[in-house]
Amino acid sequence: MRPAEKSDRAEPNALRITMQYHNRTGMVYELENAGLALDVHVTPDQTGEASDAAGQWIVGAQSSRDQNAVIIKERAPTRTEALRRVGQTWTACARERNLPLLDWSAVERVLLSVRAL
Repeated sequence: MRPAEKSDRAEPNALRITMQYHNRTGMVYELENAGLALDVHVTPDQTGEASDAAGQWIVGAQSSRDQNAVIIKERAPTRTEALRRVGQTWTACARERNLPLLDWSAVERVLLSVRAL
């Protein structure tokens, strides 16, 4: 085991996936970091809303499971790019929509570790 892996697991507030499962259209990854929850939904774009939707991915993120939760969704040719766009949109509107500030690079690393991206 590399020292970095050991320290990541030893850190009680480290970002981690607490659950992952299939929903009817894709995958859901429930993440937690120091008591903050984040759900990330990864689905292939089957809506046909974009004229070039073939091969597109939709990533959505929300920090609450409340009925009125703010959900940020973005579409891109790859899952990674869609997640990065979600992070950019989230960060840009965090203050006005009362969203917690997140380390989107850490979210990406954690999702890459389970091949979600």
